[in-house]
Amino acid sequence: MERQIIYIGDPMCSWCWGSAPALKHLRDEFGAVAPMSLMLGGMRAFGTEPMDDARRTAVRKHWDYVNRATGQPFDPASSTGKVSSSTASRHAAPR
Repeated sequence: MERQIIYIGDPMCSWCWGSAPALKHLRDEFGAVAPMSLMLGGMRAFGTEPMDDARRTAVRKHWDYVNRATGQPFDPASSTGKVSSSTASRHAAPR
């Protein structure tokens, strides 16, 4: 049986974003013996409404905390503009 690392993540999840360095390490360390496959989920997969100011502020606090805890940078525009589920996923991919 072939070994494989399957990562299931959400581009809008701050902790999924923050774990990007650890995922890169896993891929670099074990990719030759266990290739990594990526599967995406979605917190707002079928949402069509932009986040209101209160929700955007709450989400931004989570992203700021994850940034401080992990050092992983992110694009603040993803939590300050009129972000809908269709635009947020374009801003929420690890760099």
